Amino acid sequence: MLQRLRKAGELYRLTLLNAPLGYGKSTLLAQYAAELQTPFLWYRVEAGDNSASRLLAGLQAALSVPEQDDEEALWCAILQRLDGGERFTVLLDDLHCLQSTQARRYLEELVRYPAASLRIIAASEGRPTIAFNHLRRDQQLAVFETRDLAVDSDEIRQLAKKRGVQLEADAVYQLRAHSEGWISGVLFWLAACKDQSARAKPSFDTLEPVLPQADSYIEQFFEEDLFRRLPPGLVTFMERTSVVQAFGVELAARLSGHGDAWSMIRRMERNGLFVQACQPAPLEYRYHPALRRALYQRVQRRDVAELRRLHRLAADCLLQQHCYADAIYQLMRAREYSAVLATAERHIFDLLREGAINTIIELLESMPDANREDHYMLAIMDASTVHVSNDVERARGSIQRLRRLLKQMPLIGRPEYIRRSRFCAAGWPSWAAIYSTA
Repeated sequence: MLQRLRKAGELYRLTLLNAPLGYGKSTLLAQYAAELQTPFLWYRVEAGDNSASRLLAGLQAALSVPEQDDEEALWCAILQRLDGGERFTVLLDDLHCLQSTQARRYLEELVRYPAASLRIIAASEGRPTIAFNHLRRDQQLAVFETRDLAVDSDEIRQLAKKRGVQLEADAVYQLRAHSEGWISGVLFWLAACKDQSARAKPSFDTLEPVLPQADSYIEQFFEEDLFRRLPPGLVTFMERTSVVQAFGVELAARLSGHGDAWSMIRRMERNGLFVQACQPAPLEYRYHPALRRALYQRVQRRDVAELRRLHRLAADCLLQQHCYADAIYQLMRAREYSAVLATAERHIFDLLREGAINTIIELLESMPDANREDHYMLAIMDASTVHVSNDVERARGSIQRLRRLLKQMPLIGRPEYIRRSRFCAAGWPSWAAIYSTA
């Protein structure tokens, strides 16, 4: 990534690193600055103090501009010095914190200034407030987004080696999947592995043993560096929408009780709060898994009853949106097993048509035995999994149970289930063979 940043710094007037907290933007800026052989200014925008005078003082010192009578005279002298022809780089960190109108005006003028030797490298969580789209038009803008800054499996192996952690191939794969390349998450996971290896085995083929510790480290990080600086209303909105794996505007409004959920989602996108578009409506958005776990744990610790209420509310909304697999998952999290069975019975063939086999398998594995042993539709569901899992013995046992249940308690008034289940079985040769031998 540093090599790509070097190249962009040579070719473009403005290079923007735009990603949420913890993606290594400041580290990249520092590495880039360490290699510069020409004058530069490192300017970190402070949320509590980002006045224009502080920006001008930094530029004045970096460019060796003499004292001037007033602020405007100093600004003119700075621009004049930039015309000198020597390469000068402005490194702007935390640009999203910029609030001063006057400082914004100076930066926008700097971006537009025609000095060919000027380069600006900026890091921001979300889209900065300064105007720069004219640079896109003029092919003078390079933007590196979250996907560009995410680390891959090879980089994770290198990081693990530097941290003295030995990861097997499966563990590297799991870490890449859990973190989605978020480097801070990777480093917290490696810290948890390091702690574990000091007490137990030196290498890891799975990350399960360190999952609680890693989640604890990441949650503390979000508490200290993110949640504390966000408005309480926004944090509450994020907490309540974290109970689902993906959400749209309607579902977010139902869960949060916020009258304008769309504006809240847009606000999170603008501020780089780990929310991203993931699929078509009605569930268009999702949080980064690490943030979602941290938000969910906050609700779980505070009020378990409220958490179950949110799961049930989510299930009701998802059923209205015909998202049956997601609705059943929410009902399971709410531990409303009777509602799970009723919903599965009503929508079993919708689930099968959707290919939601994983949801069905999870349902069957998590269902208490007392609720599943004599349930006709669960027998159909259990047998249905053979279409994907090829678990022939399990399917044969399920069909035997299905035959027994048909004899013991025929579905009076529900003959369509029998016809549809037999039709479904006949449509799959593997089912037909199993059915004939069961």
